[in-house]
Amino acid sequence: MSLIRVFRRGEIFAICKAALAQAPAGMDTRELALAVLRAKGMDEGDAVLRKAIAYSIINVMRGQHRRGK
Repeated sequence: MSLIRVFRRGEIFAICKAALAQAPAGMDTRELALAVLRAKGMDEGDAVLRKAIAYSIINVMRGQHRRGK
């Protein structure tokens, strides 16, 4: 599943950053994926979509880490 058309540039990072700011203990990738799905109003029960979002979150966070953000 391609997520390119679903999210604007930087949107996944912004949603994750907001979710992490609200969780003082931190969140793992699965919890962040659920937060992204809730923010966009997508189906939380779709395991394939959750997994695709989780992989996207990993790539986005890795890229932001490399940029120093």
